[in-house]
Amino acid sequence: MDEREKLAVYEQLEPWVLRLARRMSSGPLARWADDIDQEARVALWQAVSLYDPTKHDKPLDFVKWKTIMLLRDTLDKYGRWESREEPSDDLFLT
Repeated sequence: MDEREKLAVYEQLEPWVLRLARRMSSGPLARWADDIDQEARVALWQAVSLYDPTKHDKPLDFVKWKTIMLLRDTLDKYGRWESREEPSDDLFLT
């Protein structure tokens, strides 16, 4: 998938991921809603970038699935912050 195709998939799915992020950030995570929106955009771009047409035949299905998995990890991080637990981010440990 070239850069133009990646951008097209991203633009097609951006409204979906923002709706998903708003639903997931309701309740106790509402104060983090803007941050979670941005994290959702990043997760979407990561998922689009990870798509490999030699391994997956349905790009939209793969990108949606991977985005949800990445966003769930993000929500876990914000949930730990909200409950005042120490976030353990592997990026800072290496």
